[in-house]
Amino acid sequence: MAETYDVITIGGGLAGAALAKRLAENGVHVLVLEREVAFRDRVRGEQMHSWGVAEARTLGLYQTLLETCGHKVRYWSDQLVGFSQFGRRDLVKTSQHRAGSLNFYHPDMQAVVIGAAAAAGAKVRRGARVVELVSDGLPGVRVHEDGNGERVYRARLVVGADDRNSVCRRWGGFHVERDPEGHGHRWTFDGRPCGSRGSDERFFKSAPQHALFDGSARRRSLPRIRQHPQGCKNVDGSSFDR
Repeated sequence: MAETYDVITIGGGLAGAALAKRLAENGVHVLVLEREVAFRDRVRGEQMHSWGVAEARTLGLYQTLLETCGHKVRYWSDQLVGFSQFGRRDLVKTSQHRAGSLNFYHPDMQAVVIGAAAAAGAKVRRGARVVELVSDGLPGVRVHEDGNGERVYRARLVVGADDRNSVCRRWGGFHVERDPEGHGHRWTFDGRPCGSRGSDERFFKSAPQHALFDGSARRRSLPRIRQHPQGCKNVDGSSFDR
């Protein structure tokens, strides 16, 4: 018989593990499925900007990151070869959240956050690669685990937080639109940007049991939960605008 949870997060990086930590602290039975046994170094963000620092504080992660792998940066300066320095910005005085940035080695940060999720009571499985979503009855995932073959886990909610090359995004029918000039991209569902009224309505009517969000490409690096149609809320329960 398949193990059953309240929430399963596919991915144990910053987004998935931070979500799992917060939910577990509030009594939610959470399973984190992380495909990597040990986090590897890749080219990706190793700076958490001021707004991310504010959210890390709200989620109870900031001090843990600072004490284990983080380095505070208060001042920001830009310089181009052949030009004079543009000046130094005091992030604490000038940022909306009155906070500097936090720098870290990405694999160390991931290890700290997934460890915090486990310490909060979330069950973490490493070397677990999700091969498909299961929707016959209670939602779930079919997982290939190193040394244990394939297993099925079920939950009331399955959350996809599996990075920029997300397979969950493909399973959910999302498409990526790229902006070469702005160096940005966004998710769309059925041709509409995620977050638009029509996109949300059609996605949640067609697949209400699975939530998919991106922890790396959206404006914020810490996770948010979309609640439709009543509106949107942060992980800590406070509201935010679309």
